[in-house]
Amino acid sequence: MLGVMTVLIKVAIAVQYGLLRDGIRYALKDCENFICYPVINCDPVDVCITNSVDILVSEVSFFEGEDFKTRMDEVIKLRKVLPGCKSVFLVDKNSFRDLAGKVEFAKESESIDGFLYTSVETNQFIDYLNSICC
Repeated sequence: MLGVMTVLIKVAIAVQYGLLRDGIRYALKDCENFICYPVINCDPVDVCITNSVDILVSEVSFFEGEDFKTRMDEVIKLRKVLPGCKSVFLVDKNSFRDLAGKVEFAKESESIDGFLYTSVETNQFIDYLNSICC
């Protein structure tokens, strides 16, 4: 009898807000096909390269280190050294409407691979990561 092989998806989580970051890690830990790498006080691109990550999930806000330009610079750098790694932005549409518009445009112009609003339900988040990677 042949066994079903589980595809492991490595996800780096570049989210400075601890509750959101921990919520994402908690949601993914129960899924047997995800391995999480939290990005805390280090360069997200370095974490992705070191761990051959499949998806980089980055929160985008107006705070230093999470601003749109910084996150886009990370995506450009990442695509040069790890072109198979997908970039997904998280943005709070209610608090940062203008920023959400920039993120939406970045996806439309294929500058990033995807985005989600921070209000997304857990099962939708997991399904989205599965769909973007496989």
